[in-house]
Amino acid sequence: MVVAKTKAKRKSRAKKKTRAKRKSRAKNKKREAMLKIVSKTWDASRFKELGRGGEAAVYRLNDDTVAKVFLKPDAREFAKNPELKKAAKIRLEEMQTKLFEFPAGLPKEFVAPTGVLVHGNGRVFGYVMPFVDGISLDKLGRSDSIITPELAGGLLSKLHDTISVLHAKGVVYGDLNENNIIIVNSIPYLIDTDSMQFGSFQCRSFVPRFTAPEILKIEEIVKPFVDPNDSGCSCDNCDKSRKKRKKEYLKNAKSESEFSYSMLAPHNEMTDWYAFLVIAMRLLTFTDPYGGVVAGMDLAERIRERITIFDPRVTYPVIARPLKDVSRPVVEMLFRAFYHNERFIPDREVFDTLCTESKKRKNKKEK
Repeated sequence: MVVAKTKAKRKSRAKKKTRAKRKSRAKNKKREAMLKIVSKTWDASRFKELGRGGEAAVYRLNDDTVAKVFLKPDAREFAKNPELKKAAKIRLEEMQTKLFEFPAGLPKEFVAPTGVLVHGNGRVFGYVMPFVDGISLDKLGRSDSIITPELAGGLLSKLHDTISVLHAKGVVYGDLNENNIIIVNSIPYLIDTDSMQFGSFQCRSFVPRFTAPEILKIEEIVKPFVDPNDSGCSCDNCDKSRKKRKKEYLKNAKSESEFSYSMLAPHNEMTDWYAFLVIAMRLLTFTDPYGGVVAGMDLAERIRERITIFDPRVTYPVIARPLKDVSRPVVEMLFRAFYHNERFIPDREVFDTLCTESKKRKNKKEK
């Protein structure tokens, strides 16, 4: 009986080892599938810099390829911000493995890395990806060209498809905003894909206006009191004056305060759809959930209190498209998301209808 149990244990251990080896081989195959580009002496000055953000710089390598090179923790951009320096260090460490483990079969509209840039010592410092020659959704929205409901509907339907495929693959885009979407021939392409969330890798990037308020942490930072009229004298009169000035400062400190943003919880599929609806609102109304004005309140306070444009206290922007001129199903969808704080997958047909309605109106005019 003892011998039988021992044999069973050995078989069990052998099976576990075999499974572990298979997993290891599969992981190594993934690593081999992602092209390694070894650069012993990377010289950024040889290439045209296309842009620089809070995480990396992007360079044009040739007609078809760009390189995204991560900023080091000691970069000048982080010199006065220890939190950003810490984030840069974490990001660089994470990219040593994350870039090799990207899921396969992602849609072509998702501009994924095609090769990993490594130093001679094997350390990852960036990656290469296809160059997408188009216009960012942000620039398109600010250009002189008028975004018609038909155009907006087409873009949103295609973007809806891409996000749906990503979610089906277990991927959450996370940092979804207008700067990360490039339009080419009326097709939206998602860039900056290295920050996406999958497996154990979280997306730590976000833009407050496009981030669901339930995963945002907003803290008020009151600047310390610095008395420009302090003579250093410790007599009673000077001490009283100093206290009076400090009291006055604290009374008005609200106007002098700043706000810091951080994440309370990771992105998820529903927060991707929240960001999608912010983009939809901007395309169809030329404003966003926190557009308009509330006397005495700035963006951070409004997000914290969830006072959106649908709140009666908000003065609707004059330059925005009036809500009465926006498709009713769209307005109802936006109202659910931004006034009632509901989270849901938007109905794609609502955006398809924008295209068909526009065509019907054109046909009527021609008749």
